[in-house]
Amino acid sequence: MRKGIEHPMTEPITALDKLNELDREVAMRRRVYDRFIKDGRMTVPEAARKIGIMQAIAEDYRGMLGAKRRRSEELDLDDNPAA
Repeated sequence: MRKGIEHPMTEPITALDKLNELDREVAMRRRVYDRFIKDGRMTVPEAARKIGIMQAIAEDYRGMLGAKRRRSEELDLDDNPAA
């Protein structure tokens, strides 16, 4: 039985990593779903909803990153690594 891609994690996955992957996924869905619609394998409303869901998740991560950055600036964590 084939297992799929397995690779040991050498670095932690950050919220920014996740956001970048979500943005890439949205772009890929736009390309692929356009073909699916033309081939009759997906409806326009279905594609729009699936893309919209992924965009909403990306916006959630953008909000989390923005809040984290604002909090870091308030605590001055970037300039004081020992804190």
